Amino acid sequence: MFRRLWYFILRSVSLAPYREIEVLIKEILKMEETLDVLKEDLKESEEERKSLWLMLDELDDSSKIKKENVDDLMKDLQDTLIGEMLKDFEPAGEA
Repeated sequence: MFRRLWYFILRSVSLAPYREIEVLIKEILKMEETLDVLKEDLKESEEERKSLWLMLDELDDSSKIKKENVDDLMKDLQDTLIGEMLKDFEPAGEA
């Protein structure tokens, strides 16, 4: 009873017993450790987010039809067709 009254008086003048201070300091230290872990997780997720956005941008760029892509495709098709046509070609005479 006396202890509770003493704690009440100390708290009313913004003081706390040493045991409570120790408990609060331990809680603060645990929370700071948790905060450090969460900061690291946040950094990792931020880097992953940036990486994913870069991948999405690359996919978007590669899916667009560009003049260079069409020109390369047409050249490849032309080379393939000419090769197929000349493969079965027989010469008309001797050279």
